[in-house]
Amino acid sequence: MRNDTAAILHDGWWTLKFFIVAALFVSSFWIPNENTIIGYMEFSRYVSVIYLSYQGMLMLIVAYVINNSLVTAAGKTEGFGFSAFLLVAFFVLFTGGNITWLVYQYINFSACGGNLAILITTTVIGVIMYGLVVLRTRQDASMFTSSLVYFYCLFLQWSAFSSDSVDTCNPFNVNNPNNSKNIRANTICMMVIGLLFAFACLLVVSAITKHEDEQQMATNMNAALIADEKDEGEKVNDIEDATGKKTAEEMHVFPITT
Repeated sequence: MRNDTAAILHDGWWTLKFFIVAALFVSSFWIPNENTIIGYMEFSRYVSVIYLSYQGMLMLIVAYVINNSLVTAAGKTEGFGFSAFLLVAFFVLFTGGNITWLVYQYINFSACGGNLAILITTTVIGVIMYGLVVLRTRQDASMFTSSLVYFYCLFLQWSAFSSDSVDTCNPFNVNNPNNSKNIRANTICMMVIGLLFAFACLLVVSAITKHEDEQQMATNMNAALIADEKDEGEKVNDIEDATGKKTAEEMHVFPITT
């Protein structure tokens, strides 16, 4: 809701919000892990499906926004401009990264049948995603869009594989102290890439919302100006000629506006 109450609650009261968050954070230190935190972790595991679905939709929006911006800028430039170069460079970068990352996951996570089935399914989906662009099923579809979205799909798959508690299926299992794999580096990379995805989604969505708000504000301001331009009080009286009295519209006479 965009009203005065929502504006006050959302945009104001920052001192009160700070103390509330600080109090909740400090008090969480005394929450017992045995029941509350473990239960919250299980609850978050299932609710995160909603968040990941929403983030996937945002990543699709991000892909289309970036692609449309680059395509529009490239169309305004004669020859092979910088925007066209970025579009091709991003496509090559993401596509090469997708192939490398998919091979990496085959090497590290294909020991179990379930993981192998998921990897094969993801591979087939990737081929279909790239193939649909060639078939031009959407006018605004592009290889860059498919490569960026598929990169996000591979990230989710990698994150799921790395969270498996079975050592034979996950060589990066954090519960195995004797694991020779670089578990720390794998976890840090997963967190950094996840933060980059979240930051990109928030940045683009906030930019789109700001653009829409600016357009709405400009429309409201211009509406008042347009209303002022329509002077209902300025009229031309009827005109009488040899054939009789006629209206100004019939005589094609209109008031002069300034």
